[in-house]
Amino acid sequence: MMPWWRELTSWWNDVRIWMAFVVAPLAAPVVVSMQFGFSGVPENEISIVAPTSLVLGYLGTILLGPPVYLALRALS
Repeated sequence: MMPWWRELTSWWNDVRIWMAFVVAPLAAPVVVSMQFGFSGVPENEISIVAPTSLVLGYLGTILLGPPVYLALRALS
């Protein structure tokens, strides 16, 4: 039986790439929505900006993520 930290490290090595490409692009819409919400922008504008930033975040991840990932892997 492996120690718990080795099991956790093994699990993290399996999922970290998927986490980077699926979860990380959610940061931009969350931050933008929070910034607009705290600055007093009306909700109807937030409901336009949040999905737009979500689409742009994932589009950027799909277009720029794989080349950058492969370049970084080649350098390491």
